[in-house]
Amino acid sequence: AENEHVCLSLARALGLPAAETTVRTFEGESALVVTRYDRVRRDDGSIRRLHQEDFCQALGIPPEQRYEQHGGHGSGTLSELLWGHSSAPADDVWAFAGANVFNWLIGGTDAHAKNYSVMIGSKGRIRLAPLYDVASAVPHVHPKRLRLANRIGGKYRTQDIRARHWKRFATDVNLPVEKVIDMGLLMADRLPEELRRITASARTQGIDHPIMESLVNQLTDRARYCAGVLQGQAMPEGHAGFGRRPRGTAR
Repeated sequence: AENEHVCLSLARALGLPAAETTVRTFEGESALVVTRYDRVRRDDGSIRRLHQEDFCQALGIPPEQRYEQHGGHGSGTLSELLWGHSSAPADDVWAFAGANVFNWLIGGTDAHAKNYSVMIGSKGRIRLAPLYDVASAVPHVHPKRLRLANRIGGKYRTQDIRARHWKRFATDVNLPVEKVIDMGLLMADRLPEELRRITASARTQGIDHPIMESLVNQLTDRARYCAGVLQGQAMPEGHAGFGRRPRGTAR
């Protein structure tokens, strides 16, 4: 719960639409509490449900194919859904691209087609839904085994992804190459400070867990590494250090 809360809070801090969360304890167990974004309150106080479809539903593919490696669609096709049907296509494709960069930065390995959705509002207005179900696998998985749900420029393993693969990704989703690289560099630069702020704020609210300190240490190291990748460095600083399993975290 703490991992997902921190990562979704970090996504929002870096400018991405993401569900608002907190962590509560029930009978000694921590639980993630998510604010519903698919409900709106009418003037009379009643609640209206907003229709949401994940990308598998929107594209008519079975949930078993939610991962690209299991026969699902890649980022290019997923972005085409937004380019073709969103009411604000450029904004939503940039948010989708930013989500891909963010998951690479944090080692988020579960950003498959069922974890992206569109909201369908009145008069058929369609927008990318806020991010949900986002967490870092870095505290639990060795860097050589971190694999993204969708390929970036033909690569699944985060350790294999270089600047040229992000340039190919930008072309796949029909966005300016250099602006995608710049977005990644800005996120990597801002991530450490925002992460420290978020975890410090969480502790003042009584939210604490050893994994939070692990996220600060390892994702700070990883952000440095990813920035080096985007700058074209052959062996970016931080490459050898990130991904070591911290003491006290689950296997």
